[in-house]
Amino acid sequence: MNNQETNRRKFFRIYFNAPLCSEISIIMVNGEKVNTGTTRVCIEDIGPGGLRFLSYLKLPDNAEIILQFNTRILGKNQSFNGEIVWSKKRNSELWQYGVKFIVDDATQNKYVGLLNRLLIRLKKIKILSDCSFCSSENKIRCLRGF
Repeated sequence: MNNQETNRRKFFRIYFNAPLCSEISIIMVNGEKVNTGTTRVCIEDIGPGGLRFLSYLKLPDNAEIILQFNTRILGKNQSFNGEIVWSKKRNSELWQYGVKFIVDDATQNKYVGLLNRLLIRLKKIKILSDCSFCSSENKIRCLRGF
């Protein structure tokens, strides 16, 4: 990541030793609610403003598509809604995406508190049992559900 990308961020970022497993679904397209299935992704890092994840799916960089991420953090199910702002092919199978959360000020403040608590706990213990961290070192195995 270059300095220009780092400087664009308004918030801190938590970089995980092992990815945080999440299920995603498309919840809105062109302002219309949709009901889709879910797929598993690996969240590589997260902050109050967005996250970075890996997936087998090739998704469009389109602000008209809203994704919902569902995962477990500090023992509670958490949902994050956002839009893809960039994508990059990592290898022949995997895509990496950057997501900007779609939130109001109150929700963003809630994320700041939650992620601050998570960061403090991760400084003491690298992998927490009350979060949905991949149990496998291999991201491909995690994405496939092994």
